[in-house]
Amino acid sequence: MKSAVYILALLLFSCHSQEDKREITMSFKSIEEQANAIKEYHQASLKTKGKERSRNERLFFEAFPNSFINMQEVFGFDEEKGEAPLYHYETGGKLINSFNNLPSIDKDDYYNKYINICIDGVWEGDNIAYGFGIYNKLYDFPEDVLRVLRQRTDEEIRSVLRFLFDSPHPKNMKESYEKMYSRIKPIDVKVSDLLEQEYNKLLVESKHWY
Repeated sequence: MKSAVYILALLLFSCHSQEDKREITMSFKSIEEQANAIKEYHQASLKTKGKERSRNERLFFEAFPNSFINMQEVFGFDEEKGEAPLYHYETGGKLINSFNNLPSIDKDDYYNKYINICIDGVWEGDNIAYGFGIYNKLYDFPEDVLRVLRQRTDEEIRSVLRFLFDSPHPKNMKESYEKMYSRIKPIDVKVSDLLEQEYNKLLVESKHWY
């Protein structure tokens, strides 16, 4: 049986035109309800095709977190509260991977949300690491991602770029950093400079940890 949240979301979705779909917003009474909605919309998208699949992908996208804090609440681990509802890879990790592949979502909508969940991001291991896979998007589709990213403040851009390589051993990611730097520089020198600065900061900071 479909949940009340799912049915309400379908009604909201059907009331909007194609151009207005990006305006749909969802609210949840609890993190558990949000997690259940994410799982339900994801399952629905896998079982459908065509326009119905696109509709369910949009619902999955809208239910997905829109900030790093919310990502922690849904997919992370808290020392006091323990595991989040979608902490384990068998559920959470696969859902994040599915978020990485939503071709039906408007590009600007998609990359804006992707950027939102990376701002203020810090490495915590498990699901909360490495920009939730935005590295691949930035490398494979640099023009699209940079078009959206450069609309943000320098502080926000730095935060996203830092999260790509934030880890206990950023020096082990040197090859990935160099590939990304070479990929971005011909397109946007400013962003490549910010990337270089943030990666070097991580290298300096990591020396004080050990």
